[in-house]
Amino acid sequence: MSSTQTSWTLDYSSLDLPKAYRAVPSPPGFTPPTSSSRTRRTTTPSISVSAAKNLELSRLKEKRAWDLAIGPGKALFTTAFMMYMSGSGVQIFSLGIVFMTIWGAVKGAVGVNQVFAPLRTSTTPTPNPPPSYTPQKVLYLLCQLAALLLGVYKADRMGLVPTRAGDWVEFWARTVPREVSPGSVGVLY
Repeated sequence: MSSTQTSWTLDYSSLDLPKAYRAVPSPPGFTPPTSSSRTRRTTTPSISVSAAKNLELSRLKEKRAWDLAIGPGKALFTTAFMMYMSGSGVQIFSLGIVFMTIWGAVKGAVGVNQVFAPLRTSTTPTPNPPPSYTPQKVLYLLCQLAALLLGVYKADRMGLVPTRAGDWVEFWARTVPREVSPGSVGVLY
């Protein structure tokens, strides 16, 4: 192997071929390698290959970040259907779905940086700082907010959120009547 070739290139011209193979003509359109084609390869293509690999890796990471960002949004329709099918009564199944929807949205919103942390790691040192994925994080938080609102809406439809006037009756100030009418009952004493 010559020093200008890469480590994965083999030089078949140095092999001792049997006489039967030497008599076989080359296929149509085949041109044997020349020394000029070997000297053409330098270290610049390997640098551009590594740059292309880094560019492709960054594109894959960005695509993966968008997939992570819309993941909670994809689950919203399934969650909404489960909430619809559970009814508006206060049962253990309905309470479980509402609790898990609200808890998952809060937990997902708090851990937004942990969700995107695997994308920030780099196996090779690069001069550029890693991307922040801010638009993807904002979309992720909006999807988590939509899940939270869906859970609160279902809890309100079940009557668990005190939003109506009847829920606050005990805090109303009692009014003293101005006059009392005994009605048709006479005085007994």
